[in-house]
Amino acid sequence: MQTQGGRPSCMLDLYHRQNPPVFQGKQGSDPCEGEFWVEQTEKLLDHLHCGEDEKVNCATFMLQGEAERWWKGVKRALAAAESVGTPSVSWERFKELFNDKYFPLSLRMAKEREFMDLKQAGDMNVAQYEDAFTRLIKYMPIYESEERIKAQNFLGGLKLRVQKALSNIRTESYAEVVQQAIAVEANWDRIDSIQGANQ
Repeated sequence: MQTQGGRPSCMLDLYHRQNPPVFQGKQGSDPCEGEFWVEQTEKLLDHLHCGEDEKVNCATFMLQGEAERWWKGVKRALAAAESVGTPSVSWERFKELFNDKYFPLSLRMAKEREFMDLKQAGDMNVAQYEDAFTRLIKYMPIYESEERIKAQNFLGGLKLRVQKALSNIRTESYAEVVQQAIAVEANWDRIDSIQGANQ
């Protein structure tokens, strides 16, 4: 394997041996596939301690079909705009360009709304609510990065009786709030089953 300049790339070789995910960017496919590809690719790149200068080269090596054609077009446009042969694109800039194409703003905004509207309702237990919360909070980085705010948002979406039971807790740890909510729910379920058995 070779880099664009013709020199062998040890990192690209190592990356390719890990069987990284391929992304084809097929027309009409689920936009979440692109998001998943970026997440899995970034996870592998971080695991390999890939330098910033190598990330885009490794990731784009796994683009095929429509996605590969898209990337070649982007590189040509960037090269023309910068008046250079091969444009230098940071990993963050690549993700912006990729998301603009394959995970559009309208879908990201819909995911943000889904997070803001998320409540533990119906038969949903705390563990299921926490799964949905964790899946959606990444669309709201302002909430994800601050433990106390994350914990408060989680609390605010719990069923009212669980919220009331946790109203006196003084914790800023998201993990503690989740554990306490699970414990409270388990106690309520135990009480409900005992009362049901006594009737």
